[in-house]
Amino acid sequence: FTMSMAVEFFYRNRLFLSLENADMYLQIADFFGGIESLEMTILDFLCQSISDETYAEIMEIAEKYNKSNLQELILNKICENVFDYQNEILKLSPESFIELIRRDELSVESEEDVVKLVKKWTNEDAQSRTHWLPKILDHVRFSCLQPNFIVSEIASDPIFSGPCSTSIMQAMSYHLLANAKFENKLVKKYPRNSSRNICVVGKLYIIIL
Repeated sequence: FTMSMAVEFFYRNRLFLSLENADMYLQIADFFGGIESLEMTILDFLCQSISDETYAEIMEIAEKYNKSNLQELILNKICENVFDYQNEILKLSPESFIELIRRDELSVESEEDVVKLVKKWTNEDAQSRTHWLPKILDHVRFSCLQPNFIVSEIASDPIFSGPCSTSIMQAMSYHLLANAKFENKLVKKYPRNSSRNICVVGKLYIIIL
């Protein structure tokens, strides 16, 4: 950080915040052991600055300094319109991506869209992301996928080989073995984005309006 920025804050109690220098001011706060008033001012500014054009940059700052409240605001925005933000989703860190796809509120047409998003995100940087797949698959709702889709799009894809095979086998057993529906802890039974009442009859999800 520049000394002039530190002097401006400590001796004149003034901040000239922008997206370009917010990161630098957070470095100042960290350097001096965490200055709560400075951090709160910066975070308030960043929260108010979130828009379609700026959220990727702000998310990078939030991840860098582990600001969970700021991350939550941005992920909520992405959740509301996943398909408009697909390119930006591909840039999310593994932790933020997992936090995104675990959510009930994820705005997707079906769980197949979640699997396709997982594959796109992984292939964006397969070398560093593939080893995250076992944790990511914990949040895929295999009960909402058809067995033929699991075979053709997951089991047959080389990126899901190795450590992912356990999750895939459990997914298949869910669909093939009746008792697995009650014993399989990895499988979430209900579709996403359903704030309405859901009644399960066999393999059918009946949504009560």
